[in-house]
Amino acid sequence: MFNQSTNYRKFSFYITIVSLVLGLSFLSTMPAQAITEFIGPEGGEINAGHDSYLIVPEGAMGDLAAALNALDNAIALLEDQYAYIDGLSANENDPSGEWMKLQPRNSARSRSNGVKNYTSSAKQKRIDGNAVGAWRDTNTALTKVNNLRTFIADKLAEGKISVVAHDNIQQQNDQIELELVFAESQLGENLQATSVKEVIALDDATILAELNNALSLLTAQYNYISQLAEADDGSGEWVKPAPKTYTLQDRQAVENRVTTALEYHSGENNTGALNKTRAALDRLDVLGTNNDNRVANGKMGSLARDNIKAYSDDIREVLETVDSLHYETLTFEFGPHGTEFLVPAELVIPLETIFYDGLFWYSGDGGEVVDLIDMDCVIDEVNETVHFFIEHFSQYYYSRR
Repeated sequence: MFNQSTNYRKFSFYITIVSLVLGLSFLSTMPAQAITEFIGPEGGEINAGHDSYLIVPEGAMGDLAAALNALDNAIALLEDQYAYIDGLSANENDPSGEWMKLQPRNSARSRSNGVKNYTSSAKQKRIDGNAVGAWRDTNTALTKVNNLRTFIADKLAEGKISVVAHDNIQQQNDQIELELVFAESQLGENLQATSVKEVIALDDATILAELNNALSLLTAQYNYISQLAEADDGSGEWVKPAPKTYTLQDRQAVENRVTTALEYHSGENNTGALNKTRAALDRLDVLGTNNDNRVANGKMGSLARDNIKAYSDDIREVLETVDSLHYETLTFEFGPHGTEFLVPAELVIPLETIFYDGLFWYSGDGGEVVDLIDMDCVIDEVNETVHFFIEHFSQYYYSRR
């Protein structure tokens, strides 16, 4: 548990782990481009943006030995398939009932060999450490299996292969496909990560009124500073000429930021409006600190300092109200949807980004809330990060206002 400064007390955090953001369109528009990384059985790391990242540990995306074994099984099945097709009779009257016309038989044999070549290539690339290449070749082998399946079905329709031979080859294709699908699942996957921060204005009319109120108070503060005596007259309400100029400049810096916040708000740039509001609050701190120094150095009367601060306190209260009327969201999107980890992945987010109390909502594919769950995490106080443990890419929401 930790606290944030007064200026940043309104914050909501969402973790959305899906291939498509569902039920959150009113909150944010995801960036057009996502960060994509291929993560194999060795694991890896994905930059999730906003100083956050997803660590996929070794073994989370599959079992290398199991993948190689499945590829070996597929190669053996393909060798048997090639031999079977090669041994088919070209005579449709063959008493065995297992025949295929010569030209389609040669084509089918070549297609089966093509599947084997890509499968063998996938195995070798995986052994050589080329995880991406292995996955791609396995995927290509699967495509070629389906092409062979379609080819054999077409030849049956054309009367160029017997029913028995057709059924046997398709059964072989089924077995080969099972091994390749399993191998692909153990070789890793392309994972995507996007994230976006957005600010939502909760009450446009009130924000507009409060920013204008702040500007009115700043004008009153300007008028007060302008009429201050420029020599110590014993009243305490004075400031020397040069410090007076600098005090007015400090005050103007606040007004400039409030004016820009108002312009951003009118232009529906909520993020800009909130950032400028917070910048104005920071500049009020600068004004106060500098005035304390001026009093300490005998360049400003203490009563003048106190009265300027009274205006600043009123302005601060107004600007903090504006801050509180903005609602921040941080949305992460990971995909593809449905990805499961054999070992939980670890989402690392800076402590300064979020509040945390362990409360998550799980959402289904349609965005409906399904259940309230506890999500494991560890808070690293040394590195000031929160570590969430993710078992699969579905939807989780964390929200605190």
